Amino acid sequence: MMKRVIRAMARHLAGAARLGACLWLPVMALAAVPDYQIRAVYLFNLPNFVGWPEAAFKGMSSFDYCIVHRGRVEKTLASLIEGEFREGRPVRLRQVAARPDDLRGCRVLYLRGIDLLERRDYLRVGASLPVLTVADDADFVRHGGMMALVRERRRIRMYINLARVRRQGLKMNARLLQLARIIDDVDLE
Repeated sequence: MMKRVIRAMARHLAGAARLGACLWLPVMALAAVPDYQIRAVYLFNLPNFVGWPEAAFKGMSSFDYCIVHRGRVEKTLASLIEGEFREGRPVRLRQVAARPDDLRGCRVLYLRGIDLLERRDYLRVGASLPVLTVADDADFVRHGGMMALVRERRRIRMYINLARVRRQGLKMNARLLQLARIIDDVDLE
């Protein structure tokens, strides 16, 4: 039952016309919906507002969300993407290691539940790939990540390292950027 409710919520919020509702859920809704479900809906909908270079999909048979651990966010995301298509390709959820072969083909890399050193390994390996990197803490975007979904008071807020996003060849919808807090770039080195 809960899976159907989350899936219905994600579909309802997916339209570009509902960008604000999708990514800036009302405070009342946040009180009733656990953080992990809200983060999963954000992750599910992000590709609607991010553009990847055409070459990123050359030879790719699927649109891959990549994860490091399987927690509640990842399990909820798995139920949301089941049977979905992006860019005309089936959507998959893959668990990956910080190796170039593992990260190749990832379009969204969700780095949750790992320490700073391990996170740096993933960011270093993914630095030359067109992959949107996302985590749950604001420091992530200050240290090489692209986007963070951070709990602030009673809502989830997006932090975006726009310089890093552009360096990876990705583009973000202007309305998405208006809703986010833009953070200055700080390199890994």
